[in-house]
Amino acid sequence: MTTPGTYKESDKSPVDPSDAINAWVVVGRSALERTARTYRATITYKDLAEEVQLVSGIRTKRLLQHWIGHVLGAVSNGSHAAG
Repeated sequence: MTTPGTYKESDKSPVDPSDAINAWVVVGRSALERTARTYRATITYKDLAEEVQLVSGIRTKRLLQHWIGHVLGAVSNGSHAAG
């Protein structure tokens, strides 16, 4: 059996990519807010991607550049809407 492109790490069951993005946005917002609290702190795309996958328990085989922008865009839009 092959592992699907986006999947739950615990049981390797498939996860719809849009559901994965929604889960990653929650974790990503927290990671970005934590980073922003420290003067001059940064987080790389790679580190953010690893954190959202690790904390959410949802992984993907898709290349980073094909999904991280969706996470960042949703975090940005949510922050803008919240003022």
